[in-house]
Amino acid sequence: MPCPAISTSGLLLSKLLGILLITLTIWGYYFFRGPERVSIEDDNYFVSPADGVVSNISEVQGPHELKMENEKYTKVSIFMNVFNCHVNRVPCSGKINQIFYKPGKYINASLDKASDENERN
Repeated sequence: MPCPAISTSGLLLSKLLGILLITLTIWGYYFFRGPERVSIEDDNYFVSPADGVVSNISEVQGPHELKMENEKYTKVSIFMNVFNCHVNRVPCSGKINQIFYKPGKYINASLDKASDENERN
């Protein structure tokens, strides 16, 4: 995402380049915005960690990459399009014990196989 000073100085080189850079800067600020959210302070509710549409809720085996395939979990898939705020939040308290990065593909996120085959962390 170009910074505003570079974007506007692009106008000195070319009107088209300047307009393109300014448009990319505005879109970048919109895409990565972080609006304030008020969450429910009640352990009986889960607050969504992301804006978007809940596309799937299902029982799944744990991830084999973490050697948890013998345990069952509830998987909640949230699809975020380019107009959704791309800031993820923490919906409940907890402690991170391990982080695992899995390289993968870049399949369209709206497809079911994307959550298994795409890059993830």
